Amino acid sequence: MLKLQRKYSPSRTYALHKDGSGYLINGFVEGKDAVRQDLFLLVSTERGAYSDIYNGFFGVDRVDLIGRDYHYAAVELSERIKDALFMRYGEAFKSAVFKNERINGEVRVTVYADIGY
Repeated sequence: MLKLQRKYSPSRTYALHKDGSGYLINGFVEGKDAVRQDLFLLVSTERGAYSDIYNGFFGVDRVDLIGRDYHYAAVELSERIKDALFMRYGEAFKSAVFKNERINGEVRVTVYADIGY
């Protein structure tokens, strides 16, 4: 039996700033900005890639979609992101709207998520 519990993202966390080659920690971020940063990290992290930092459920499986048909990859990626949002936020995750685009042969998914914070 799988038991899900309500999980919340921190409302205060370290602020990450892109520096060209990666990210630097620079101060703190709070409230909605902390949730926004957490969402960005969730959807841009391959699931299981940083198991020393995140649990095994954090992130989105994307690697196996490389080389797949655009329409299949776009729909599947949207579903996987939705699943990741639910696993991370539980009942606080209300809904998500996805905008799928093909840019230079890549699938780009923009996510508009309603997280009850």
